[in-house]
Amino acid sequence: MAGESSDPLPAGNKLDLTASAAKSGESLTIIIDNTHEQDEKRKAARKAYQKLYRKSEKGKAIRRAYQNAYYKAYYKAFRDTHDLEQARFAGRQAAIPIRESYKAKK
Repeated sequence: MAGESSDPLPAGNKLDLTASAAKSGESLTIIIDNTHEQDEKRKAARKAYQKLYRKSEKGKAIRRAYQNAYYKAYYKAFRDTHDLEQARFAGRQAAIPIRESYKAKK
């Protein structure tokens, strides 16, 4: 076939096709590698930001507020029903307004 290498699936399960849409004649292998590399960089940057945010005063305050609401509702529901699933659900429901208010502030 036109544009394919002689081996349709070379090592690493990458197709080495010539991209007809890309006018430069780069192979798709290079494009896939670049996209994967950029994705890994984005993931690393997001992880670093989340780590810094968790350690910041604002991050700690929001986390404490979320935990307080969750645990207060969780223990009250568990005390009343003795059902773990229902207690978890109550905790999540109680924490929704905190999560939503934070999203609205962003």
